[in-house]
Amino acid sequence: SLTEKLSQCREVGIDYYGADIKCLKISTFSDCFGECVKELRCKSLTYTSDGRCYLKKEEFGNVVVKFQKSAFNVTSINKKCVDNIHRVRGCTRETKMSSSLRDIPTTTNKFV
Repeated sequence: SLTEKLSQCREVGIDYYGADIKCLKISTFSDCFGECVKELRCKSLTYTSDGRCYLKKEEFGNVVVKFQKSAFNVTSINKKCVDNIHRVRGCTRETKMSSSLRDIPTTTNKFV
């Protein structure tokens, strides 16, 4: 399930600092990840306990910052980790060769 995949990949107490695409006010970590899936440029995210969802354009932001869990409640996830499990929110990834650019692989999403 998505919840299991997120728990395998999330890093509690880690902030992927910088490389922000945008910051959203979101109620749950799962919803924050859903926003990252929708944003094509999103490669990772950082979610804070006060509901701030920072979508990142780099896999680990610009800098990885480790916090004491009691000092700052923050969780980060690299989207590639979840993508490597092959199924993301009801979609499967399929790589195929583009007909017009035979040498460049393209990725499409298919709903299952």
